[in-house]
Amino acid sequence: MTNSPPPPPSPAPLPPKPSMKPSLNFISKPASKSPDHLPPPIPKDTPTAYSPTYFFFYGTLTQPPTLKSVLNLPEETEPVLLPASITGYELTEWGSYKALINGHSTIRGKAYLVESREHQDRLSYYETNAYEIRSCRMEVEDEPERARGEVRGKTFMYAGDGEALKEGRFDRFLWEKRMGVELPRGFGDGMGAE
Repeated sequence: MTNSPPPPPSPAPLPPKPSMKPSLNFISKPASKSPDHLPPPIPKDTPTAYSPTYFFFYGTLTQPPTLKSVLNLPEETEPVLLPASITGYELTEWGSYKALINGHSTIRGKAYLVESREHQDRLSYYETNAYEIRSCRMEVEDEPERARGEVRGKTFMYAGDGEALKEGRFDRFLWEKRMGVELPRGFGDGMGAE
């Protein structure tokens, strides 16, 4: 008699094949043709929750006429821009515009209280997708009591590679983001300032 190992267990049986495929009618047809099964549309004038937020501006938006135009403020309304600064950033040039990137400097600019989602959206549109909204802490200098001192707010930072921007190199990340197209590997290597 030999001591051979027992044979392996047989595989578990497969589940039985379904006799019919499940119906996918629920995907292509609503359960009811009555509009009662849909929630009512939200009226366009319904306000969405938005908490007024201070934004730190450092470039063209520090100019009251520019800000007024971007926000489409009434002729008689003058935007209130407050002297402010942020620390831990650096300003560099992106063409003829300023671009805020991470750094070690204190940047002087203006704080403005954005009071509606519409105004924030208008600012984002003006800044384009070359800039992203980021949280920041700013020091508001000459303001009435409600915002004096350190204030949590937001600012627009350059959305691409800040080091590439400073060095004048091609910014593949930002180009792909703006164009919605991925470049082939190696494309752009060696492009930029010499």
